[in-house]
Amino acid sequence: MSLPRGILAIGILSLLGLAVAAPWGLSQFPLFLAGLSAAFGQICHQEPSRALLVEGLPSLLCARCLGAFAGGSFAVLMATRLSKNWVLMLLAAGASAWLLEAGLGPWPAEARLLAGSTIGLALTAPFAEASKPKILC
Repeated sequence: MSLPRGILAIGILSLLGLAVAAPWGLSQFPLFLAGLSAAFGQICHQEPSRALLVEGLPSLLCARCLGAFAGGSFAVLMATRLSKNWVLMLLAAGASAWLLEAGLGPWPAEARLLAGSTIGLALTAPFAEASKPKILC
């Protein structure tokens, strides 16, 4: 049994909201915040200089990881299958941004967010149509 795509996307987006807002909203609960940080640390390096800042505090995911999960959530929510050419163009755009950053030095978090979202969308879109409910007539 699989989760409906809307519930899955809302769940992922809720986790992303938590990753962004937790440092700011839970600053008074350091033990709980440390537990969340450790949990998100299993999927991201959490480099503060590469994270979005909320009220001066870094999110629990770097901007690229945040973008990748947001792009994947968008693909699942829309359940639209992209053509092979679109997937390849999105992957090329995300990879190019990654390589340019490696050669040119640090980019702003917003640019990392955009690069991550193209990669997340490209990697998830080919599978997103499978989550679309089938209507039997």
